Amino acid sequence: HAVSVSADSKAEYDYLPPAASLGNKLFLADRGYFKLSYLRDIHASGGFYTVRAKTTSNPLVAAAYTAKGKRLKRFKSVSLKKVKALIRRSEVVDMDVENPHGYRMIASWPKDKNEPTYWVTNLPRSEYPANSIIKLYGLRWQIELLFKEWKSYCNLRKFNTRKASMMEGLI
Repeated sequence: HAVSVSADSKAEYDYLPPAASLGNKLFLADRGYFKLSYLRDIHASGGFYTVRAKTTSNPLVAAAYTAKGKRLKRFKSVSLKKVKALIRRSEVVDMDVENPHGYRMIASWPKDKNEPTYWVTNLPRSEYPANSIIKLYGLRWQIELLFKEWKSYCNLRKFNTRKASMMEGLI
């Protein structure tokens, strides 16, 4: 539970907590934090994650299921790049991908978008079905909006101090 104060121009990725500190915790992040090695380390530490995946990722799909748990045979042994042609608009697909730590990849194709949105998670399907993962990720966006509002309301972009304690107190 720490606050890191840095220049607005610095990459936030550099301030991620060590993966080893995330045991039994959930890491919820946008695609700017999608780095498989970091997610693997979180998993190895006993932690959990739900992260929006970059569209450049291309794992091999081992198995796929509908949001209701029905197996989708058309997705077996297909690379993610080919999933786009197989997924139907407004369909949610929950996939097991071939990876040493066996994460899930969830795809949803919103009606108003040109391509599916992908999330990766290591939360168990039995307790966290695909639609729950999508809703959980939606909470991340609400947190983001809250921080943007605080930043705007408090005029943090223009706050001029060299004292970190002043900034931490304001936040």
